[in-house]
Amino acid sequence: MYSAEFYNWCKIELLLVKTSECLRKAFEQSWQHKYKVAWSNSPECGQHFANNVGLNVYRHVGKIQKGHLESGDIRKWDLTIFNAIFTMTDLNKDKVFQANLKRLMPIRNSIAHHSDKKISTQEYQQYWNELKGILLFLGVTDEELDDIIHSHSSDSKMYIMNENVKKSIELKQEGNNLLKVQKFLMAATKYTDAITLPGISDGDLSVLHSNRSLCYLKLGKYAQALEDAKLSKRLNPDYLKAYIRLGKAYESLEKYDKAIKNFDKALSLDMNNDEIRQMRSDARKLKGLQERDNDQSIKDLHLKSIQKFKDMKNKDEIKKLLININPALADAASG
Repeated sequence: MYSAEFYNWCKIELLLVKTSECLRKAFEQSWQHKYKVAWSNSPECGQHFANNVGLNVYRHVGKIQKGHLESGDIRKWDLTIFNAIFTMTDLNKDKVFQANLKRLMPIRNSIAHHSDKKISTQEYQQYWNELKGILLFLGVTDEELDDIIHSHSSDSKMYIMNENVKKSIELKQEGNNLLKVQKFLMAATKYTDAITLPGISDGDLSVLHSNRSLCYLKLGKYAQALEDAKLSKRLNPDYLKAYIRLGKAYESLEKYDKAIKNFDKALSLDMNNDEIRQMRSDARKLKGLQERDNDQSIKDLHLKSIQKFKDMKNKDEIKKLLININPALADAASG
């Protein structure tokens, strides 16, 4: 039996799906109005857009979203893509439209980061009030909104009871419980079982890969941890924990520049997070120690070579050393 908090999340998710539909229509109308031609859901249209009016958008979005843009199929475009399009192009510069778009994205980001898919009644009411105003502006009627909100007995229930989605939630929770008691290998297996289920959303897969990355970090399997962290970021470029996992994986592999870069990105997503700031500070210290060790190793090697040179008893030994260092010195050694 699922909780009221989970049903709340589903209803807000349905409202966001409706918002995406509205923005698709807004895009089609804006495109038709500006260019006097209907948009075609084709790779030709997508590539033309990505290489011309949408070039900045294409550069801004993640790898998966780039693929969706290139496909030209706006049914695959999500709220992040539409937000980038309407803020980075001149397709619709209406001030009220832009204001509503600005109100929308914090809601979308907040819901996307509810990995447990639960929101309280108070949160639900706040999201509902905001989204209602946005959707009414975008042309949705009160009757349509009422249908969406009360559709949890049909549409959202179908979503919830999808067997793969249901199973993935159960497996993730089992993995989380095992992670808490430090049974990292068993937890990783649960996350793997969830990842391999078909029909799981990119957002959910991103969380699963991030969690498995943490297990691999704890197990000392740093290369595998890195691969999972990369997949997590690719699936959801705005997911904070993906960058934390990347930072820790690179740090474990002693690639401190890359670790610092990913901690920087994580901080850009959560500027007040002191824990991430400490991770970055630790990585910087480790980088400094590594650089000092490298400098000392070079000095030691230099001193060792000088001492070896001093210890040589005859010219033949000196000649042999010079040739080993650089064959081009053979003539010099002979002279």
